[in-house]
Amino acid sequence: MFDFAGIKSPAVLIAGECMLELALPEGLVGASPATKLAMGGDTLNTAVYLSRLGAKVSYLTALGDDPYSDWMLEQWRSEGVDTSAVQRLAGAVPGMYAIQTDAHGERSFHYWRAQSAAKQWFSSERSKTQWLELLSPFGVFYLSGITLSLMTDAGRETLVAALQEWRARGGCVVFDINFRPKGWVSRPHAQQVMSAMLTVTDVGLPTLDDEQDLFDGQSEEDVIARYQAAGVTEVLIKRGARGVVIASGAERCEVPARKVDHVVDTTGAGDSFNAGYLAGRLAQLAPEQAALQAHHLAAAVIGVRGAIIPRSQTPSLAFGESGLSDSGSML
Repeated sequence: MFDFAGIKSPAVLIAGECMLELALPEGLVGASPATKLAMGGDTLNTAVYLSRLGAKVSYLTALGDDPYSDWMLEQWRSEGVDTSAVQRLAGAVPGMYAIQTDAHGERSFHYWRAQSAAKQWFSSERSKTQWLELLSPFGVFYLSGITLSLMTDAGRETLVAALQEWRARGGCVVFDINFRPKGWVSRPHAQQVMSAMLTVTDVGLPTLDDEQDLFDGQSEEDVIARYQAAGVTEVLIKRGARGVVIASGAERCEVPARKVDHVVDTTGAGDSFNAGYLAGRLAQLAPEQAALQAHHLAAAVIGVRGAIIPRSQTPSLAFGESGLSDSGSML
């Protein structure tokens, strides 16, 4: 397993895009009193939950100079997420997506993001030196396949080169493939980009459905073998209701999911799981125990509508020198 005790700093930099979220009731397309405006994005969801669990988290993204961008920044700061790395682009606006949830809690998305501030910033070119300056204060860098989809090929190559050097200085890269076909020109292109990213990844947190979608139905062992061949030290595969399997070398450990009687909305389930797992690993919990805590957080999230549930409904953890201790409700 990856040795989190050896990282240069417990501070985490999370990179990606947060968008305005328009939540629609089941079967509705137009506006109604039940339509809700919120915010969400895979990496932002993880940043918020990780911050709620006590980690030191900074978010790297771009916003515009409009009132909605101001509101999003205020919300992030209220969650304890450091926003000093957020870029502001004059005349730009955030992306937006509409989310529809069916009777079983499963969701579908419709996006308006092609000209978003984050898309503009991530697709602009920057040097390896600039990336290293951004990464320098942190010990952990977290990103997803959606983050990579915002970038150009040249930009991704520069990022990979910077991460190679930064990891040699004691940094840890955590990556969730989070494959969304609409963000890519083609599956072969996405395969190439994701595979390159794995060569600079220390901890992989993929979802099996995403891997099988992108890589033609590979088995769990196929996924593990591909990650390990690329040099990923710690691999955790999320399998929905079947729980997770954690792999390091020849070792395998299955951790069952927490039973949820009534699923309201699965939005943010994997993102919150990743936050719970990373919080545990940063606190030196064993992978199995970190996964158990992550399952508890994800179970709470899917019981409430929206990607980011109210703070009052978020289970809490306290991490001491000896690991995990109960602090109110247990994850």
